[in-house]
Amino acid sequence: MLTTGVASAATNIVSSCSDDLTLGGTLRNTVASSAPGDTVDASSLTCSVITLMTNSTPNGPIVVNQAAGPGGFGLKIQGPGADKLAISGQNQERVFTHTGSGSLVIDGLTIEKGNVYGPYTSTPQKGGCIASYSTLILNNATVSGCAVYSTGATHALGGGIYSKGLTLSHSTVTGNTVRPTPQGPSAGTAAGEGGGIAMVGLLIVEESTISGNTAYAASGHLGFGGGVYGSGGGAIVLGSTVSNNVGYDALDLRLNTVDSALIAASTFSNNTRDAIDRRGDGKFTLSNSTLSDNGGTGLFIRQAKGSTSNIYNSTIAFNFSGTYLGQYGTANVQSTIISNNSGSDLNVASSISVSGANNLVISHGSFTYPAGFLSTNADPKLGPLQNNGGATLTRVLSPGSPAIGTGNNTEGSSEDQRGTGHPRSTSRNTTDIGAAEFDAIFWDGFEGPS
Repeated sequence: MLTTGVASAATNIVSSCSDDLTLGGTLRNTVASSAPGDTVDASSLTCSVITLMTNSTPNGPIVVNQAAGPGGFGLKIQGPGADKLAISGQNQERVFTHTGSGSLVIDGLTIEKGNVYGPYTSTPQKGGCIASYSTLILNNATVSGCAVYSTGATHALGGGIYSKGLTLSHSTVTGNTVRPTPQGPSAGTAAGEGGGIAMVGLLIVEESTISGNTAYAASGHLGFGGGVYGSGGGAIVLGSTVSNNVGYDALDLRLNTVDSALIAASTFSNNTRDAIDRRGDGKFTLSNSTLSDNGGTGLFIRQAKGSTSNIYNSTIAFNFSGTYLGQYGTANVQSTIISNNSGSDLNVASSISVSGANNLVISHGSFTYPAGFLSTNADPKLGPLQNNGGATLTRVLSPGSPAIGTGNNTEGSSEDQRGTGHPRSTSRNTTDIGAAEFDAIFWDGFEGPS
């Protein structure tokens, strides 16, 4: 589990639900008067929402500009729980602008209805609810109903969040929108990037949900990264769900040479187009994960020369198409199901070097695969995408599946996608192919999915 503890210099209590910089005890006043490393504690408030006073100087977004204090933290804002207290921009203002060099921690709050609308000046419009120019940490928090609309011929970034380093732990980013305006075929080529989140830096997502976000382009076409757009810095996504996002891709990762990305024990489902679009340099790993029911390609790899991609014990099925491996570098695919997609299951560019074994792929191109790469092209008999235990939805194998006992555990995972209570066999002759191992107890009538 990721930790978000802060070595706090002082705890400053928020006692008023008003929004006034000059009134002591308000959130805005307490944030402004806090020193680096302090905690702003709003957990005792009895109101359900603090509404920002928009279009009235000195109000507007709450500005967090503390330098790094103890442990490198600038400020922690503590709420009573995301279901108990929201900070609202009334669909007229961004909620938080974080400019300090110290990290901003938001714990137990909902940040909602932020709105950034305006013309291009020197930089694109960004961060509908939160714009952070340092490191942002959200724990047990929700960011929802936020939007960025750019009226200039430029990109718009991060309908919910724009950040130069983000940790999202046990949190939800949902229902946010990024859209350059006006729309229409004569509106130019500006793109919306990151309906939920736009990143320049390292993204860490743990046991969180990114869903129902939208990215559009000025032309009226889809934008990039309906859920997340990451342009350098890498990513770690663990035990999380990325679903029902609208954009050319749900997760758009553009890695630099020194970057790496790990997607593990996570599910990408029901997104409008591609689930994961991996571009650029660096190293990418998909492990024990399910990419299912997406309207585009489950996994689209278009990497540069010298780059590597690894796919271990995953299930990529029931998408419009399965997996594309290109354009250069190397790809290693182990014990993975790529099947039951509407179009082709697996396409490989001639310029990429492919290795792997014990994969179940129903249809595949004429690429010359290494010996043992394809174990069979028989139907894996996958069950429906549902709760089969664990934090994310999975498709488990049905009795008689040819994926049972024919896989490998090259990565050495101790558990399958579902985690605790669902061990991954370490024996080659008993390991199943795919993200979730066959679990006989679900088929013997003793227990069903919870």
